[in-house]
Amino acid sequence: MVDVRGKMDTAARSYKDNANEFLKGQSDTLRKEVTEDTDQEKILEHFEKMVMANDMIDYGNAIHVANFRAQALRNFKLVEEKLDVFDQMNKKLDELKKITRQQANLDQIENTRKAAEHIKLVS
Repeated sequence: MVDVRGKMDTAARSYKDNANEFLKGQSDTLRKEVTEDTDQEKILEHFEKMVMANDMIDYGNAIHVANFRAQALRNFKLVEEKLDVFDQMNKKLDELKKITRQQANLDQIENTRKAAEHIKLVS
């Protein structure tokens, strides 16, 4: 159980780090574009990416909380009840990938996806 918890923590940390870095990059870009009077469509796109990144962070938090609750209560059905969140994560990552162009951001999306898959495996 300790080994599984360690793997879960490592995967969760990777997931959160990648999602947060993506969000920070979008926030920085949005701030720059607003001050430079950039095209409104670009600004709205970055805003939408930030909303999606926040959704990803929320999904990750929901899974992490469910795992800790399941361990504390020794009721692993609590994790099973949250497995649909992984489908929601993948759909949101697919949507995000469609509107992302920079390779560094695409890498963050894929690293977030890989971390989510690892979390699901050790859940």
